[in-house]
Amino acid sequence: MGRKATTALENVYFQCRKRAAKTDTRLNSRERAAELLNISPSTLADYELGITKQIPVESVMAMASLYKAPFLMTRFCSCECPLGTACKVDLPTCQPSIQPVVLQIAAYIKPDTIRQVRDDLIVIASDGRVNDWERDKLSDIVRSLEVIARGAISLKLINAV
Repeated sequence: MGRKATTALENVYFQCRKRAAKTDTRLNSRERAAELLNISPSTLADYELGITKQIPVESVMAMASLYKAPFLMTRFCSCECPLGTACKVDLPTCQPSIQPVVLQIAAYIKPDTIRQVRDDLIVIASDGRVNDWERDKLSDIVRSLEVIARGAISLKLINAV
């Protein structure tokens, strides 16, 4: 019993339920939380103890909504979903803080940088093909835009709570 309780303490679904229980006392009880999620208490226990290795996406969505923890969905996509892990989706896997997210985005959104990215994209697309030099440049652009996209998703998660 002691070992399983420790396992649950380290589980993100358990942590989110307990954090949400601070403002919604119905979530203090696994039984009541399971009822609200429309699953059995033993199923929720299996999720929280890490016994269920492939949690259904509907359950993750329900927990994210009920626990007011939208990052559970992006975490699921990045870490648990076979498609997300196969294509190496880079999404926030924990609740982001606004300060570092804004600073990271601001570092990339500089007028000169954005203008250069726009101009490079126009040059790359102008002949309808991507040559070797353009491929390297396009990879750099994609990396920069991924940082901005991740930041936008993080802001969306912050705003959803």
